[in-house]
Amino acid sequence: MKRTAALAAAALMLTACTGNNETSDILQYEYLPAEQLYSGLDAALETEYTKFTLPERSQIPVLNPEGIYELRLGYVNTECSVDWLKEKVDMLYEALGFEFGGRTVVDGYSAYRKDESNDVSMLGFSQTYCRWENTLNGVSMLNENIISYDTLFYDRSPAGGAGEAAEKLADRAIQIADKISGVTGDELDNTVSDICTLHTDTAVGYEIGIRKSYKGIGIQDLFSSHITDTETSPGNDLLAVSMQSYIDLDSDLGPEYYVGCNSYNVQSADKLEKAVSFRSACDILERELAEYVRFKFDTVMLMYEPRGKALSSEMTAPETVSCVPKWFFISDSSSQSGSHSIDYVTVDCRDGSVEVEMP
Repeated sequence: MKRTAALAAAALMLTACTGNNETSDILQYEYLPAEQLYSGLDAALETEYTKFTLPERSQIPVLNPEGIYELRLGYVNTECSVDWLKEKVDMLYEALGFEFGGRTVVDGYSAYRKDESNDVSMLGFSQTYCRWENTLNGVSMLNENIISYDTLFYDRSPAGGAGEAAEKLADRAIQIADKISGVTGDELDNTVSDICTLHTDTAVGYEIGIRKSYKGIGIQDLFSSHITDTETSPGNDLLAVSMQSYIDLDSDLGPEYYVGCNSYNVQSADKLEKAVSFRSACDILERELAEYVRFKFDTVMLMYEPRGKALSSEMTAPETVSCVPKWFFISDSSSQSGSHSIDYVTVDCRDGSVEVEMP
């Protein structure tokens, strides 16, 4: 559901009439440089909006990005070379310290090296799957005897504020993810989004979400179970699910398995000199949301929305992935499987256009 036309038209009028002015006389919203985007945060939190409620300040991560960009990403190994996959499996085997022997086998659009307890695989363009022997004895999402789990939204915690245990888990997860990225040639950074603690009657394990990011801003990897996106233009699919990666660790921080998305190279990064500020994004929502809504948001995050052509089983060379910076006003939800999902409203940092993905 979109409210783009009026805002886009006003943005064009603003460009023509006000030149480089930071504040619009028409819509009264600000374009600010990246280092100032949160300057109106406290003022926004003190404002009584009628159509939505903002979260507590502690739940809004204040980023300090190196800049804000319009990105175009390309897939590593876009030609889907099985020779490349085979070479990278052998390199991952060494980089991750596997010692179970054997040899790498090519099967269709995949290459793997495995025994009954371990597995190093790559498929498609550069999707990575690893399984360690610990998986058979530890606690992971593969266990059928999990009785409960708790989720820490690590990406909303201030630097070092998640606690020592969480910091150790995050560091370990990134250490492994970075080794894999180093082998595949991924040009994006790895960050931690969620840490899920899994409980059985006798043991504990952890599943850590790995989010791709570029120069300090994450790329959307969660999606809504109430998607209303009706885009029909070829190559404009929401690719959040294609950006998901995660790793399971046992109670001693030993890896159990890793499921990774494709790796990417940055084909272009056009820097925005200024973007819609946090406070103005809130003001835009107050103006543009329907009169009857009363949303309650759990966090507000600055992220890139990835769109492009969804991958198909034909494994033909895909189009590039376009990543647009947006303010995500998020209400936490969960999928049918119990994993973390989000309902959300976005404000485009370029022109203030609004999209609603809420039940």
